[in-house]
Amino acid sequence: MQRNRHCQVVYRHFLSGGGGGAQSQQCEESELTCNKCAVFAGGTCKGILDDRQTFALNLIFNDVKHAFVESGEGGEMRVLGLRNCKGEVGLKMENGAPVLQFKFKATAKVQDESNGYTPQKGQQTRLDKEVLKEGEKTIGGMFEDLFNSSRTLGCDVIGLRTMLYKKFYNEYERFAENIYDNISVSYNVSLKSSG
Repeated sequence: MQRNRHCQVVYRHFLSGGGGGAQSQQCEESELTCNKCAVFAGGTCKGILDDRQTFALNLIFNDVKHAFVESGEGGEMRVLGLRNCKGEVGLKMENGAPVLQFKFKATAKVQDESNGYTPQKGQQTRLDKEVLKEGEKTIGGMFEDLFNSSRTLGCDVIGLRTMLYKKFYNEYERFAENIYDNISVSYNVSLKSSG
C-alpha cells in the first residue's frame, strides 16, 4: 500500500470467484485507493478534485475503514492513522438562512513521524491534545477545500441543492440558484486517541 503525500483512503472489499462450487467459497481481499476524482455537472466534466478534496469527499460519503492523514506544522509532520471514521454533511436553517454542517469523528494514532515524536511521559499510548488538534485542523481544512472547490467549479459535489430540496422544500426556490453564495458553513471535526 503506497502512501500519498497528503492523504489516503483505503476501501476493503472481497471479490468472490462466482459461478458456484469451490471457486465461490474462496474470497480474495482487495484494496481500492482513490486519490483524485472527476466531477460532472449537466453531463460535462467540470474539473478534477485533488487528493485533499477527494479525501474529504470520501470521509463524508463513503464507509471508510482506515485512513491516513499527514498532520503538523513547521517540519513536525506525522502521519495519523484514523479508524472508526464517521463522517456526514447536513443542512439546517438558522435565522432564515441555510447552514451547511460538516461533521467527522474518528479514533487516531500516530503511524509515522518525521520528528521523532514521543507522547508525554505517562501517556505512552495516548496522543497529546495538541497532536489531535493538529489533525482536526488538517481535516477541517480539507472539508473547507472541498466546499470551496465545489463552489469554484460550479459543481454541487456535496449535494447541497438536493439536501435543500428534501429538507427545506419551501425555501428551495429562494436559495437553490445561488446557494453557494448564500450559505454559512461549519466544520466539526473530533479526533480521539485510540490508546
